Amino acid sequence: MPRQQPHSMIAVTTDFGDRDHYVACMKGVIAQVAPQSTVVDVTHEIEPQNIMGAAYILYHAFPWFPPGTIHLVVVDPGVGTARGIIAARYGENTIIAPDNGIISFVHHAYKVDEVRVINNPQIALGQVSNTFHGRDIMAPAAAHLAKGGAMRDLGPATNHVEVLKTIHPKQTAANRIEGQVIHVDRFGNLLSNISQRDLALIAEDPKQLQVSISTDGDSHQVLGRLHRTYGDVPVGEALSLLSSGGFVEVAVHLGDASNRLKAKIGSTVVVERLAV
Repeated sequence: MPRQQPHSMIAVTTDFGDRDHYVACMKGVIAQVAPQSTVVDVTHEIEPQNIMGAAYILYHAFPWFPPGTIHLVVVDPGVGTARGIIAARYGENTIIAPDNGIISFVHHAYKVDEVRVINNPQIALGQVSNTFHGRDIMAPAAAHLAKGGAMRDLGPATNHVEVLKTIHPKQTAANRIEGQVIHVDRFGNLLSNISQRDLALIAEDPKQLQVSISTDGDSHQVLGRLHRTYGDVPVGEALSLLSSGGFVEVAVHLGDASNRLKAKIGSTVVVERLAV
């Protein structure tokens, strides 16, 4: 069973934002335990308590980090409850997170090699708070691995991983897939949970597909066929396309789709195959 290489990279994702001390406290703990490790901020701007958004960001960041990286992900609305905290190893990289569905997309896409429940009090800080397990349990666990500690030291092996049912869109007809917006980026682009793989279930040619999105109230806006890039339409016009990560995205060329369309996380996105 491979051990982490000493001085590994720790990639941190949270919903803590930048105005408070929370992220700094976690980095301080890591610096005390594994001072030679490299700490990289993925983002701290996940919408508060948005587990699905965190799962989406983690999935897109995961393949771009070098072997030996430890992803420390803290979006934890169930902190202090019976939800577990896990370390899951996929190949040479590891995720440490609350077991609340954050690793859903990664777990679906990659082969898991080992999962541990993190419950060793000798790894955690001496006094564990009820409301900041990111600092008191998860950061010490990540630092333990970063300095070369073994996964088995964290706690017992488990076969259980919480997976969100909503990561998958629904195929409601032979020619129709219904998903939802799961992330809004800083440009106002609306990213859905409908992947390129899902589209292949209803059409061989993406040019046959039409996208629509639910907007304010019960209305639906038809965006027409999938485009290749933002510049395919005039400035200010709404469109749909495949994102750089391979998911259906709704955007406005040089504009903010979320504001323009009055759409948000949870808004319905529908892809239909048109008759030729």
